[in-house]
Amino acid sequence: MLADDTVTTDEWKKLRAYAKQNADYILKQTIDDFRSRMESNERMAILKRRRVEALSSIRNATEPMFLTSMFALAIGQAWAPCLS
Repeated sequence: MLADDTVTTDEWKKLRAYAKQNADYILKQTIDDFRSRMESNERMAILKRRRVEALSSIRNATEPMFLTSMFALAIGQAWAPCLS
């Protein structure tokens, strides 16, 4: 309603009164949501960094058997946070 700009005067008064009475609750919910999104973004950044590190270690390997082992290890390490 707010985004569409279709709020009537009575609806706006009700929303405003609710927000005033429940400001602490609304603030807590907003902070919790923001914190959750920031932590999620941080986890994704760590996961991406681990993938890049794993791929670079695979590229630096020279022996085929070592390369296969490193690839399996790198995949396991990169996906472990997602599976837990």
